[in-house]
Amino acid sequence: MQEFFVMKVKRGFTLVELLVVIGIIAILVGILLPTLNSARQRAVNVQCLSNLRACGQILHLYAQQNRGYFPPMSLQSPETITAGGLIAAPDQPTGAGLRYPNVRDALARIVNPKSDPDPADVNFSPGGLNIFYCPANFFWDGDARRPPAPALSHHPEDFMYSQGRIKYWYFGNPNPYYPRYHYPGPFGADGSPPATAPAGLMDWRIWDTNRSGDNRDEYIIKNNDSKPSLKLLMTDHSRQKGSGADQFGFQFVHGPRRSPIQGWKNNLYGDGHVESRFPRRASFTPDGTNFINPNPNPDEIQPRWGRPDIYQMW
Repeated sequence: MQEFFVMKVKRGFTLVELLVVIGIIAILVGILLPTLNSARQRAVNVQCLSNLRACGQILHLYAQQNRGYFPPMSLQSPETITAGGLIAAPDQPTGAGLRYPNVRDALARIVNPKSDPDPADVNFSPGGLNIFYCPANFFWDGDARRPPAPALSHHPEDFMYSQGRIKYWYFGNPNPYYPRYHYPGPFGADGSPPATAPAGLMDWRIWDTNRSGDNRDEYIIKNNDSKPSLKLLMTDHSRQKGSGADQFGFQFVHGPRRSPIQGWKNNLYGDGHVESRFPRRASFTPDGTNFINPNPNPDEIQPRWGRPDIYQMW
């Protein structure tokens, strides 16, 4: 009896079938990636808002321990927490130097009451200091993360070192010597003091944005100041580049990068509430590189603390 053996041939994918599968996967990835990126941005935004709320609680605790005064803002450096040392503007009647308190240590002790705020101590840990760093902030990502650090280091490891840098802007109590060093106006059309204004007044850097003739209602010094819900305490970074190879218009840490006036920023106000604010395109040139609104609304995102090449905003 003759036996026959039948060999079964295994059939594999043809090249066409393989290409079809790869094409379907590519289409699905193309559909899902924007959704995943949007979800990632929303998650980072929620973390940023949570950080700002926590910062508000810490700043109010500091105020309660210091006769209602919020921490003083570092002169012309809103991304720096003061750590003692002389203030740039001296006392006018005497010429003596004015000093900042060591806010950096005080905040570190409030955030981590059981941790020595000395980074040289083996028990020191940045811990909760991460709340002072927006998770979306990318403006200083190229800086060294540990000392010796460059001039603009913004990483939690460096909070307690000499820099005291954070990845938000802090605007509370810009003039701890109010009313002694307060310029009551008048202000120019752009909200800035005229060249004839007397020198040495410590709150010049705050513009009269609501055209009230005084700038005291633009910022908050104490926790019992009037209308705290309208006064900014802390905010995300933002920037403008209007010339050169890096021109990209107004840039924000949340949303699309390197696109004119795209994205948004989160704000913490004097009463502790937080908001997300979006720029108004009508207030900018068509390419988004310059702010042109001569009479901005009170809630407009406006330029502050500017240099001709880099305008910081809140």
